[in-house]
Amino acid sequence: MFIFFGLIHVAMFSIFAYLEWFAYVDILRRPKEVSTFTIIILLYSFFISILFFYMHFKDKKETREYDEEQLKLKNEYDSIKLTYQDKKKNILIPGNALNVTFLDHTNVLGNNFAPMEYLIWADKNIISLFPSEPTIENMQYYNEIEILSIPRESIQYFTLQGELFRETRISGGGGGGSSIGGAIIGGLLGGETGAIIGSRKEIEGVRSEIIEHDSRKTLLVLNENNQRKEVFLNHESFEKFREMIPEKNKNVVESLIAGKVAQQNSSEDKVLFQSRMLKQMLDEGIIDEDMFKEKIQKIMDN
Repeated sequence: MFIFFGLIHVAMFSIFAYLEWFAYVDILRRPKEVSTFTIIILLYSFFISILFFYMHFKDKKETREYDEEQLKLKNEYDSIKLTYQDKKKNILIPGNALNVTFLDHTNVLGNNFAPMEYLIWADKNIISLFPSEPTIENMQYYNEIEILSIPRESIQYFTLQGELFRETRISGGGGGGSSIGGAIIGGLLGGETGAIIGSRKEIEGVRSEIIEHDSRKTLLVLNENNQRKEVFLNHESFEKFREMIPEKNKNVVESLIAGKVAQQNSSEDKVLFQSRMLKQMLDEGIIDEDMFKEKIQKIMDN
């Protein structure tokens, strides 16, 4: 902007200086009369010069302020990164720790999860998380750098939501036909044959572009004081959870629940069948009252 404005000023000043020369000659011929044209040129030159220097110093000021802001930002980042590295040295993070990324700012189970990447690993009863190395973009979340923990028993399940699909977008393929302008030029250059060739329009090539739409995200459902809490992470985190806590996969959890219900129903059916058989034997006199009560008690105890 500054260079552009300067070039315009130089060009305009050159034109007016040229015109001013004639005004100066006019003043020499008529020294007691100053032309209005000359006054306008002088005022214009004065105004443009003031504006030129104002833009120059304004640009220098903005550049200096930007450099100072960037330096302040870098110093702040270096300080946060140094603090992070010092705290990480005192934490035993296993080599098989994985990376997961939270999508939202979430406060659950006494933990304040920020929308950023975490290192995650599983102990026997605890899932531990520690922030990944800070970047300039997310350093505002590193006011408190500490280990976060989720009890394994508080995790109800995790699952993958959303979908991934691709579409092919085709463009181009236009052109062809005849061009009058091309025919005229072709005719001038090559006669009748040139006119025919020149009249043909160039056919535009067909282009295809694959566009990907990805709305997938990982849903982690937690139980906090008998209340359902939902936490969303990026879709890559789903595979990390499958590797680390496969028993909490929603499909696995639902299969286990279905198996327990089926087993319970089977046991109840068995008790009911045996009780009916004993009652029938009692009614037919095959067993007496005491034996009936004894058998029923055994069934109930089992």
